[in-house]
Amino acid sequence: RLAERYNSDELPPAESLFTFEAFIEMDVLMQQKSLASLEGTDLRQMTMVLDDIAESVHLSPLVITFSLTLLHQANYNQELTVRKFGLEFVVTPAQMTLPGQDEQTQNVLMVLEKRLLQDPSRFEMVRGLIEKFAITAFPFSWGNYSSEEVVDAYLLYIESLFSGEELPDTPLCGLIKQLDNDSDF
Repeated sequence: RLAERYNSDELPPAESLFTFEAFIEMDVLMQQKSLASLEGTDLRQMTMVLDDIAESVHLSPLVITFSLTLLHQANYNQELTVRKFGLEFVVTPAQMTLPGQDEQTQNVLMVLEKRLLQDPSRFEMVRGLIEKFAITAFPFSWGNYSSEEVVDAYLLYIESLFSGEELPDTPLCGLIKQLDNDSDF
């Protein structure tokens, strides 16, 4: 009986169900807690609410990312249009990678590690910013920039934070700065 009880592949049902209307009335912290309470549960009853959250333009980018990862967990196969930071992207959650697990992010982190092998404190700082970008911007990426260009832009960004000098006015540097300043974590 114990084996049957604890070896079940079924996920427990989601305990804290809510409507989209109730969700948008919550503050960002409560929204994050509500979504966290759904992790590892049976999400079948919540997929339409999570779909609405993922397609909302009025919610925090981090909340949208969390909703997409839950829809990925639920193996949700419907197409969604995600809008963040003035960008728009059509995705199918079941077919997505998880935030930061995409090939471009992994390549950027490898280039960063090679470049900052002798400077572990700067490496950790830049790695944290790259991971923050990958989570906040998800499912968007740095576009068609090479991994080297992305690392160069982050190193310029870090230098500008320390020195107070103006960051070069490039689209990539602007995107990195915008996401770092506008994210809510």
